[in-house]
This record gives sequence, C-alpha cells and structure tokens, in this order.
Amino acid sequence: MIALLLVLSAFPSFAQIADDAARAKNEGNVHFFRAQFARAESAFRYVLARDLNDKESRISLALSLEAQEKHREAFAVWTALNAEAGSIDPFILYHLGRNHLMQGNFSLAQESWTKAVGFLTPPENDSEQALLRLITLMLAVTQHISKDYGGSNANLDYLAEQERVSLGAARYLEGMNCQHLKRAPCALEKLRLALSIDPTQQEARRFLADIQAGYGDIDSAYLDARRYLSAEKDPAYEKIFKAYAAHTLKPVDVLLADRETGFATAWPRLVKDALTERSPALRVGLFATANGEPQALSELSIIAGSSFSVTLAQEGDLAKGKTDESWRVLFLSTPTAMIALLKGNQEFRVANSVLFKTDDPARGSFLIKGARPWGLTESIRSDLQVRGHVLIVARQEGFFAINEIGLEEYLFGVLPYEIGGSSPEEALKAQAILARSYALWRRDQDRYHARKNHPFDACDQVHCQVYKGFLGETQSANEAVRATFGQVVKKDDVFFQIWYHASCGGLLRDGDRKDLRPGAHSLAPGLDAAQSMAQLNPQQLTQFLEFAPFQKTGAQWCFETAPRFSWVRFLSMEQLAQKARNAYPEIGYLKSVAIEERGFDGRVRRIRLSGNKSSRIIDEDFAIRQALAPGALRSAQFTMIPIRINKEQRYFLFIGRGYGHGRGACQVGMINQGKEKISAAQILNHYYPDAKIEHAY
Repeated sequence: MIALLLVLSAFPSFAQIADDAARAKNEGNVHFFRAQFARAESAFRYVLARDLNDKESRISLALSLEAQEKHREAFAVWTALNAEAGSIDPFILYHLGRNHLMQGNFSLAQESWTKAVGFLTPPENDSEQALLRLITLMLAVTQHISKDYGGSNANLDYLAEQERVSLGAARYLEGMNCQHLKRAPCALEKLRLALSIDPTQQEARRFLADIQAGYGDIDSAYLDARRYLSAEKDPAYEKIFKAYAAHTLKPVDVLLADRETGFATAWPRLVKDALTERSPALRVGLFATANGEPQALSELSIIAGSSFSVTLAQEGDLAKGKTDESWRVLFLSTPTAMIALLKGNQEFRVANSVLFKTDDPARGSFLIKGARPWGLTESIRSDLQVRGHVLIVARQEGFFAINEIGLEEYLFGVLPYEIGGSSPEEALKAQAILARSYALWRRDQDRYHARKNHPFDACDQVHCQVYKGFLGETQSANEAVRATFGQVVKKDDVFFQIWYHASCGGLLRDGDRKDLRPGAHSLAPGLDAAQSMAQLNPQQLTQFLEFAPFQKTGAQWCFETAPRFSWVRFLSMEQLAQKARNAYPEIGYLKSVAIEERGFDGRVRRIRLSGNKSSRIIDEDFAIRQALAPGALRSAQFTMIPIRINKEQRYFLFIGRGYGHGRGACQVGMINQGKEKISAAQILNHYYPDAKIEHAY
C-alpha cells in the first residue's frame, strides 16, 4: 500500500497540471505581447499538450505562428477550429481569411470573409459591428490588390456609410482605384479628401501631385510635391519637383502667394500684446528639419517691425535700420563661404554671423520671407514673423536662421501649434506650464542641440516643440501664458524630461515600467482597469489594435472621432524600400519587415529591416515610425499585416492607435478635461502625479 502511494505521488495531480497550464498560458500571453513569438509558441504548445481542446490556446498558437511567418502551420489550426465550430464563427472566419491574405491567397480570403459578412449582417453587438467594418476594409484591400477596382470601391463606399472614424487610408485606396479605372475627377476628389482627413499620408500627397502633373496641372503638382518634400526626405523625387517648379504657369512666388496660406504677408504686423516682464532668453533654430537638424538656407528677406541694428559679434554695429526696412540675405559659396547683406544699393559681406537686433525687445519683430533651403531653392518656406532678434550664422553650405527670444514670448508662438489656440482655458494653461518646463529642460539639462554643436537651444519642429512665431498667436493662448508666467513642473525640485503628445489612443506609455497600473494612467476601453496589457491573450491584443478604428469607445478623456485616436495605413513594399534606400542604403533592396519587440506599453520598440545585402535593427520610437511609412506612422502602437505575393512581402496594412510617442500628457485628454472645467493643476496631476508646480523665475 505504501509503495502504491509512493508511485502515485510521483505523478502530478490534476490541480498541478491545471496550475502549470495556467502559468504557461500567462507566460505565453506575455511573450506574445512582447513580440517574443517563438517563446509564445512554445508556451501555448505546452498548454495544448495537456489540453488539446483549449480553444483560447489554439487561437493563441495560430497567431504566434503567423507572427513568425509560419502561415501554413497556422492555417491548419484555423481550418481545424473552423471545422469544429459546429456553426459559423465570424471571428474564426476573419482570422482564416486574414491568414489567406497574408499568404497571397486572395480568392480564398474573400470566400472566408464573404461567409462571415453573411453571418454578421445585421450585427448583434458592438464587437460584431467592428468586425464587419474591419472585414469590409480587408475585402476592399484584397480586391484592390487583385485589380477588382470597382468591387474595392463598392466596399469602400459601404464602409464610408458605416465607419465610426473617418479613415484617410480608405479614401486613399478609393483614389488609387479611381485612377486605375481612368476616372481622374474621382481620383483627385478622393485623394484630396484622404489628405483632409489625415494629412500625414504622404504617399497620397505624392500620388496626387503626380496625377495632377499627368493631366497638365503643373501648378497644383508643384504645390503638393512641395508639401510632400517638406515631410519626406526623397532625393530622387527632388529632381521631379524641380521640373515641376520650372514649368509652373505662374512664377513660383506668385503661385505660393495665391494658393498657399502664409505667403501673403507683405509687411510685419504690429505687435500689440507686449510683455513688460522679461524672461530667460532662448535661441530657436528656424526652418529646422523634421528630425530637429538645422536647415541650411541659401537666401531670405528680413523686414523689420521696428527700428533695429545690424550687429557683428566682434566689430559691433554694422548698420542701423528703421521700421518696414527690408534686407536681403544671400549665401555666397565662392571664393569662400560667406553671407551677403543687401539693402537697396548697399552690400555688406560677413564671414561668420550677423545679428538683426531690435531696439524694442517688448514690441520689436522681424518678418522673414522667401527662405530657400540650400540645394532645394524651389521649396520656398512660408512667411515667418518672430518677436525678438534674428541671428544669421554662416556655414560651409548655406546659413542658419535663429530667433533669439524671451521664453514667455516664445510660448506665444508654441501653444497655438502644439494644442490649438482655441483650446479650453485650463488646457491652455496646462500646456503653457508643460511647454515652459520642456524648453528650460531642453536648454539647461538635456542640451541636445549643444551636444550636437547646433547654434541654438531648441528647434522649431515637433522634434522639440512646434514654434511658428507671431503670425499664429491667439489671444486665448497668450492669456494662458501670462496667467502662468514662470510656472513649471518639477520633481524633487529639479526639472525632468517633460513628455507630451497629441493622442495616446487610449493607452498611456509609462516610461519603462514593467506594468501599466490603473489610476493616473488609464487603460483602453473594454479592458479591466486592474488588468495589465500583458495579460491580454493574443486574440484580445490583436482585436484591441485592429478593431480600434471601427469600435465604439466608452467615455474617455482621450477619445475623439479623428485619426489621431486610431488610424490605418496601406502601403506597398516599393514605398518602404524607397524609404530604406534613402535612410539605410547598406542593407540593399528591402525584402522584409519584422516586428521583434514590443515594450511593456504595447508599442513597437524594435523592428528588423532585411535587405538583399544585410539587415538593420531599428529601436527608437520615431525612427521606427519613419522607417515604415512616407512621412511617418502616427505612433508605434500598431499591428502590421504583411501581404505576400509569390511568397514575398509586397504590401502592408498598418492599424494603430494614437499620435505621438504616448508618454506623459495626452493633449486630447487635456483638451477634454479642460472642457469639463477641470483646473490646469488637476490636469497636470492626472498625468504627472509625482510632480509639483513651481515658479522657475
């Protein structure tokens, strides 16, 4: 009897088996969440070895296999699940069709989805409604690739009637379909609509420019090509753009003044809203690139808003000027690099730098017109009027323009472009405090630009904070700056890196914490507030991302019916390969893209670009977003569906949430809290519970 008991005790109990399986399932969920797909596969196989009928783990296994491009093995799992369902399961049919799509079996994908649509019509709940809309988009994409352009547009028309969030990608797809159907007016209409919904779709911008050129509208082609190149580094397309610029019906300067905002400011506007209190000085690099790099210029004109002096660093005053006086600044490359200053018949030449210094620090300003980038002079920058002084710094190729300005006046030109000048009062105050804190942190502690030997403290782009000077100032934003004069947020009496972004998409990124807890950092709708994202099983995580643009959302501060909350991009391998050629030429022609890691916040933290020569790992948020789309993806909180033809990746469907890096304050959330009359202090406490508002000066 004792021997029998000893033998039985050597075997695990049913409870132990269940505990082991539950532990393995949780580990598999975490591995899948972190994009450790091989480990996830092993964990789910362990579970299924103990309970082959665990449907959740079978679905998780199939998704883990697909993420490793083991599509045939995943297909076998989906097929078995579909056969065992007993009745139609539209969610299984969706995944079966998705598997066919990724393998390039387009007719089989459509067959699965058509069955699902028949069952889902009409949908009985919000999840079924979201699934129906997602399948409709998938059908349209599949039909487009299969060259059934009419069928694709029919599904997109249906989606336009049903979708909860306007999808710029759907309109872009319609535009491409119309062009293939030789319906030019339709193509132009849909592409313009796509860009009005989501201006970040630079692929649509370039396509629109080329269509317009093809139909002889060179003026419009030039304008859209200019916008495209302002967001996308594309040396090959610059040659096409220069050809457009050379053949516009109107001179480029006249065309821009007629058709674009920001080019018709003839004289400096009067500065009435002047601060009597001075604030710390800040040097802002004007016309910077999207990455915050200085933009070398070849020429510009400066018109003074008040009396001023032209000053050299060593020699002192070079000349005196008066209100509305215009000076032209030119870069001369021979016989040696220098700056030429032209005023009427007078010419001055400067080897290093020159300062246009206003005589009235409170009300003085300068209007900068006709700024032309070095090497791409056809891409004229819009008019920019700035308070304070303007410093011109010569380099070997071109010169830099820098605005020397008081920090408070700088904020006047930041708030309208970072959060919107018409935002609620308390949201504007909160933004003013954040922007002030960020500027001081960037200047004094981070010193990013100083470390890179840039001659300024902060750039004027989203890389730092968007700054467009005096012309876009609003009274409400200026009042918010005044009301919070000198106020900053600090932790333990020191500045810290202030993060804020346009939209979190329902999920804030909390640095490198290994969990996402409730409280100040709310999880997305439909999730238990106490549940960590990493506890979602693969199907839940996939639906969390893929259903986002099509699903009703509960009351959230961060929600809005706009593509900042959720979005879709449809791109070709050719478009991504072009990006890789420009940014990572060492890898050769891009052959595949893979997600290799997600952070604890669910955002993609590491991707691999594989070419015919080598591969490249990218592990920085903005660099990942830039690598995967013309311009950039809106955020790194996305799922990627690669679509193959003849076993090679040829297209990509990205579905994502949010706009920006997701850290710190969500500006949409700030605005919505402001609408509820929540105070600036409470808004900031919501996002930075460990910080305090203090006076820096």
